[in-house]
Amino acid sequence: MIDTKHKSQRGGIYVITLFIMIALLILGLSLIQLTAVNRKTIDNYMNQTKADYVAEAGIERAVVEYVLKDKDRNLSEYSSELIFLKAKLGEGYYNVFLINGTNSSVNIQSKGFCRGKIKNVNVHVAVNWEADSPHITSFRYQTPVPDSLLMVQ
Repeated sequence: MIDTKHKSQRGGIYVITLFIMIALLILGLSLIQLTAVNRKTIDNYMNQTKADYVAEAGIERAVVEYVLKDKDRNLSEYSSELIFLKAKLGEGYYNVFLINGTNSSVNIQSKGFCRGKIKNVNVHVAVNWEADSPHITSFRYQTPVPDSLLMVQ
């Protein structure tokens, strides 16, 4: 005698296994997609941070090499002067302008680039020369200007 009750249930385990495998496949593909999106977000954040640091380095270099280097230099000679164009630093580069100089102060605009990310940094630096050594009397960050208005191309 054939047991019809067990014979009709034999294919059921295959259907259940198939549904479980499909669910695990969908879950695995979702995790792969989520990981790829997170990786891209992290890369964008890292490159934006690197661009920020590169722009800051441009500011520091301009202060050391142009603002503090020569006590006889009158900073008013910098009305709008590009001093560094595509100065490479690590994975990025920066462009720096000295603008609106007076006898003892100057505005510095730096634009940092890293893998397609851009960061603008603007500072106003005032210097006082006493006893032949420079003293920065003011180092103020200014509100960044939009990329379209920045003089550095």
